[in-house]
Amino acid sequence: MAIILTENKDVFTTENGDTIFALGGDDSVTINDHSDHTVWAGTGNDTVVMAGFNGNNVIGGGDGNDSVNLQGDGDNKIYGGPDAIGRDTITVQGNGTNIIFAGGGNDSVTASGTGEFTIGVGEGNDTVDIGGMTAGNTIVYAGVGQDSIDGNGNLSNDKIFAGDGVDTVDAGGGNDTVWGGAGNDSIDSGEGDSTLGGGDGRDTINVLGDGNNTIYGGAGDDVVGVTDVANGGKNFIDGGEGKDSITVASSGADTVNGGVGDDTIDVSAGGNDIIDGGEGNDQITYATDPTAGKTTTASVSGGAGDDAIVVKDGAAAYAAADKLNLTVNGGDGNDTLDFSGLTAAGAGQNIGLVADGGAGDDKIIAADLNSFNTGVSIKYTGGAGADIFDFSGITTGAGAGKVTITDFVSGTDKIDVTGLGLVVTDIVFDAVSGDTTIVLDTGAGVGADFDVVVTGTKVLTSDLIGFV
Repeated sequence: MAIILTENKDVFTTENGDTIFALGGDDSVTINDHSDHTVWAGTGNDTVVMAGFNGNNVIGGGDGNDSVNLQGDGDNKIYGGPDAIGRDTITVQGNGTNIIFAGGGNDSVTASGTGEFTIGVGEGNDTVDIGGMTAGNTIVYAGVGQDSIDGNGNLSNDKIFAGDGVDTVDAGGGNDTVWGGAGNDSIDSGEGDSTLGGGDGRDTINVLGDGNNTIYGGAGDDVVGVTDVANGGKNFIDGGEGKDSITVASSGADTVNGGVGDDTIDVSAGGNDIIDGGEGNDQITYATDPTAGKTTTASVSGGAGDDAIVVKDGAAAYAAADKLNLTVNGGDGNDTLDFSGLTAAGAGQNIGLVADGGAGDDKIIAADLNSFNTGVSIKYTGGAGADIFDFSGITTGAGAGKVTITDFVSGTDKIDVTGLGLVVTDIVFDAVSGDTTIVLDTGAGVGADFDVVVTGTKVLTSDLIGFV
C-alpha cells in the first residue's frame, strides 16, 4: 500500500508492507513488522525507526537532519539525503546486506552485527562507528572532510577509504584495507593481515597485534609503528617520500624501506629482517634479538646519503642454539656504522657480521663483544674513500674468533687503536700472504685478547690513530 503523509509534522506507525511518502515537516515513522518497506521521508528533520525486522527495506531521508534506526536481518538501502548541510544520524544493527549513503553534511553512521555493509558519507566532517561488527565485510567511503572512522573492537574485514582531509581511522581487528587519502591522517589497526596507506600528508600509522601487514606512508613526514613481539608476523613497510620515523618491534621477517628523505628507523625483537634507509641522511638502529634455537639472517642498508647505523644488543642474549648472520652496508655517502653496542655474543658465540661502509669517507666503530671465541666471524670493509676503523672502544672480549678488515688502503684509511697500548711488535706483516695482523689487548686480562687481520696490505704505524 502507498501512503502519503501531509506537509505537517506527522507521526505514523505501521505493521504492513507499505510505501510511505512523508513529504514536508518533521515526521516520525515507526515500522513494526517483517514485510518489505519503502520510506521517503521528504524535507524536514525526520525520524524513521524499524525494530526486529526481516524485510528488505529502502529508506530515503531527504533534506534535513534525519534520524534512521534499523534492527533486523533484512537487506536494506538507506539514503540520508542529497543536501550538503543536513546532519543525518543512521544506526543499523543487522545481519543482512546493507547499503548506506548519508550524503553531504556532518553525518553520523553506526553499523553493527554480522552483515555486509557498504557505507558512504560524502563530503563533510563525518563520524562512522563500525566497532560493533563481529563478522562480515565492511566498506566505508568517507569523502572529503575531517572524518572519524572507528572500528575499535571489531573483527570484520574492513575496506576504508577515508578521502581527502585530516582523518582519524581505527580499523580494529580483521584483514583490513585502509587508505587515508590526502591530509594528515591517523590510522590504527589491530590483529589481522592488513594493508594500510596514509597517502599524501604527515600521517601516523600504528599496528598493534600479530599479522602480516603492508604499510605505505606515502608522501610526507610520516610516523609508522608496528608492535608484534610474540607471533612473528611478516610486515612490509615503505615510508615513501619525506622525513619518516619508523619503529618496528616484531619477531617476524620484516622489510622496511624508508624511501626518499632523512628517515629515522628503529627495528627490534628479532626476525629475518631487511632494512633499507633509501635515499637521504638516515638514522637506523637495529637491535639483534635472537630467534630461539634458530638462525637469524638480517640485512641493514643505509642507501645513498650520509647515514648513521647503530647495531646493538637486543632485549635477550644469544644462547648456544641461536645464531646471527648480519650484513650491514652504509651505501654511498659518508656513513657511520656503530657496532659498539653489540656486546653479548652469548654461550654459543654464533655471530657472523659483515659490514661494508660503501663509497664515501666512512667510520666503522668495532663491536665490543664479551667473547671473541671461534663462533665469531666479523668482516669490516670500508669501501671507496678515506675510511676509519675504530677499535678504541674495545674493553672486554677475548678469544680466537676471526676479525678481518678488507680493502684497507695504507696512507688513506686509518685504524683507531687509542688507549689499547699497542707497540711495534703487536703489528705483524706476513710477506707470504700479504696480510697484517694487529694484536689487540684491552688490558682487562692476562695476555692478548684477539687479533685483527688486515688482508692484502702492509699496515704502517702511520696508519694507526693513537699509536704511541
